[in-house]
Amino acid sequence: MRIFLAGATGLIGSRLIPLMLAEGHVVAAMTRTQGKIDGLRAAGVTPVPCDLFDPKSLAAAVKDFRPDLVVHQVTDLPDEIGKLADSLPRRYGHFYGPGTFYENAPPPAPRIQVDDAARRTMPFLAGPRGTFTITESDAP
Repeated sequence: MRIFLAGATGLIGSRLIPLMLAEGHVVAAMTRTQGKIDGLRAAGVTPVPCDLFDPKSLAAAVKDFRPDLVVHQVTDLPDEIGKLADSLPRRYGHFYGPGTFYENAPPPAPRIQVDDAARRTMPFLAGPRGTFTITESDAP
């Protein structure tokens, strides 16, 4: 499957790339940071420099790649934990684990361990389509 991954260099996107490639998917990895392009290419994906907030360039990037599926993993996390509360309405619940603000202890719910979030996203690639919330309370 051809997958256009928005947020490819973020907490979840960076974990999804190797999972997607391991299943044989062809991935276009969108990033707004020019300095991350070489790393994406080295990871085995097609880097797509694009700003999510530029609708014309975003539409052109998606159209040019011709994906079977667009996966939105843009979390808009702040760089400082003190600003985290302001961003909560725009993103998942709390992440915890390596590379997060909560590396050593789980935060309050809703929450999910970051590697588990990526792993549990993979079955949704085959459908159904829509917007989904995955938290620890959903775990089997």
